Amino acid sequence: MGIKGLLFCLVLGLALVRIYSIKVLENMKDLKEHTDFGKHYPRQGLELLCLLLGEGKIDQNGKLRLNFTPKNRTYGFHKYENRDSTLPDLSNTGLEYFILGNLCHKKAYKQLPKSITKMFYKIRNHPQSNIDRVLIQTHKNDPTLVEEVFITQHPEDKNLGNDYVKDLTYKIGKELLKEIAELCRHDKEGSDRKRDQNDPDDEKFQKIQERFPDISYAHFFLYQAGYDPDKNIEECETSNRANSHRRMLELRSSLNGQVTIVWDWIPTEVMEREMKICVYKGKNSDMPLVEYPLDGRLCGEIDTHLISSPDLELRLQPITTSDSFENDERESDHTVPTAVEVSFTFSKLFSLILYPVSSWYSLFMVLLSIVVIVIVRSMISRVTESTPRAEPHFVRVSHGRPGF
Repeated sequence: MGIKGLLFCLVLGLALVRIYSIKVLENMKDLKEHTDFGKHYPRQGLELLCLLLGEGKIDQNGKLRLNFTPKNRTYGFHKYENRDSTLPDLSNTGLEYFILGNLCHKKAYKQLPKSITKMFYKIRNHPQSNIDRVLIQTHKNDPTLVEEVFITQHPEDKNLGNDYVKDLTYKIGKELLKEIAELCRHDKEGSDRKRDQNDPDDEKFQKIQERFPDISYAHFFLYQAGYDPDKNIEECETSNRANSHRRMLELRSSLNGQVTIVWDWIPTEVMEREMKICVYKGKNSDMPLVEYPLDGRLCGEIDTHLISSPDLELRLQPITTSDSFENDERESDHTVPTAVEVSFTFSKLFSLILYPVSSWYSLFMVLLSIVVIVIVRSMISRVTESTPRAEPHFVRVSHGRPGF
């Protein structure tokens, strides 16, 4: 096999790994042992997953039927465009993705259980805070019917950007989906769940009950999924005391010279009003260069087209009846600060190639694909060589000179 054949095998192997790289969690043991999703403070993924699956029923085909419409932004749900190809492409399928878990959204703050939102607003500066996400695949013409459920997370290191970590993205298998939905049904009280009173980890269950008093339906699920109520507590409380009075409302300059608006720790009583964030040219200016509605988002980032300048000033103001935001730029769940995006330009150029070998599992799949392709090509070559070839028919031609 020549160099072209090896290159072909490598490219095909990488393509196969990209297609089949999303791992499936088939049962509670997989969820407990193979992922750290929402397993401890201040992560909130398991609580959100339980909340979602408890708000519906599994039909006879193993599909989740919700009792609310994600399009209405219930619990902070919003559409996910899949621009970073974390999940399978849904072009021309009649399906779409919605995502749950960004606790900066106003409806998440108002509608999610207080034990979840309180955890986030106390420890927002922690690298593991607000990184868990639950994604659902729904039908466009029937948005309450969920085809697939996925879990994923943002990277803990903010310098790596806001794209989801593909190696930590999992699909919830049908059997696990049924099991979680049954454990998390909202019409049952957590105290009525059957459990072994002699279990040595029973103290852990009591701590889970104390941590989440308003979501009793989730207690036994968290216990079964391996939630650790003691991990990170001391670290998070120390971090909270150090940042208890921290506020953030600033302009950050990116490597290409443009400005990113960043806001956080804005008091919730202020955000009860409809607010906008504006950039002005100097302290004496009355006309903003740009302005964006916050839509009740208590924290977030917005990239702007403005060039960085020392006299730019950022102001938080209430929205008036005369304000219009027809062409406003809205921060999405995946907005990456421009400074990070530019600094990773060259690495992103190779991300499509290098991502499949970013874990031992994916590397194994690449090598296995190459071996299979090589064996198949070798077998085809042997069959071709062993097939007898028909002798060609020759025409006898005289080599004498014409006329002799």
